[in-house]
Amino acid sequence: TIGSTIMLVAGIDDPRTRQEQLSGMVDAAITIRASVFRQMRVPGLECRMGVHCGPCFGAVIGGNGAVFDLFGDTVNTASRMMSSAGSGSINLSAAANALLMPRLREIVEPRAAMTMKGKGVMEVFAVMDTAGVEHLPE
Repeated sequence: TIGSTIMLVAGIDDPRTRQEQLSGMVDAAITIRASVFRQMRVPGLECRMGVHCGPCFGAVIGGNGAVFDLFGDTVNTASRMMSSAGSGSINLSAAANALLMPRLREIVEPRAAMTMKGKGVMEVFAVMDTAGVEHLPE
């Protein structure tokens, strides 16, 4: 289980390019962040997101309560990006950042390299809002 976390996936069985798929995912993350922090204003509700791109695989697991789940290093890396993000932040991996350039050049800034559990030191990039702020104030 992933508790109170929501996992969004783009590009499975999608004819668009990887860049278009990832761009749509980041657009969705920006929209979700704006909704949580500007419109909903729910006390104690935090919104932090991690974005990575790469291969994964899915499987139906379980017997009576069968569920579909995704597995792979891509899922793990996205999770590490999310867990290292502050409240209201969207973190991108270096792979996601490279694929999105130059489209998001004006709103993505490098963060300090971070040590990620099970991954070692990784480059991390933050998606700012259109005003150049990493997270939206409450």
